[in-house]
Amino acid sequence: ALGRAAGGPRVWGSSGPGAPSLTGAIDAFQDTGVEALLIESFTDLAAHRRAIDTARTAGFEVVASFCFLPGGPAPGEVGRALSASGAVAIAANCGVSTASCAEAAIAMSEVAAVPVFAILPGAWRPDDVGTADFDVPAWAARAFAGGVAGVGGCCGTTDETVRAIREAAPR
Repeated sequence: ALGRAAGGPRVWGSSGPGAPSLTGAIDAFQDTGVEALLIESFTDLAAHRRAIDTARTAGFEVVASFCFLPGGPAPGEVGRALSASGAVAIAANCGVSTASCAEAAIAMSEVAAVPVFAILPGAWRPDDVGTADFDVPAWAARAFAGGVAGVGGCCGTTDETVRAIREAAPR
């Protein structure tokens, strides 16, 4: 379960490896009413674990989202490590291609002890997957069928894309 027994955190913050100072970003959230942090888009597993530890030490619940790139750690390795990190949920976002994001999340869900999410890259363009007719509902359905707890979108995701993901969601 994410957050408080009464439905989870209501106010979330987000930070990633591009922040000038992750500690500074976390410190800035301390007095704002933020209850949980999405620590996102890391490509280095050790740095991601340090960021999660920093956020948890500061008292935040954490959802940890990893970006898979060529030559990086395998999804199973990331799933095990982030699941053991104390994050309340984990996710795969962005990465090499739109299609591979769902496959990474599925592989993570096979080994994780916490919910796993697939985040459709917001910068997605049809040519990212080599076709002009990328099927968002089929992509989301594949993620759900593979055991992923939830599917969402990253920056730039449109209302049309969200509706397409909703079409694929189990009812």
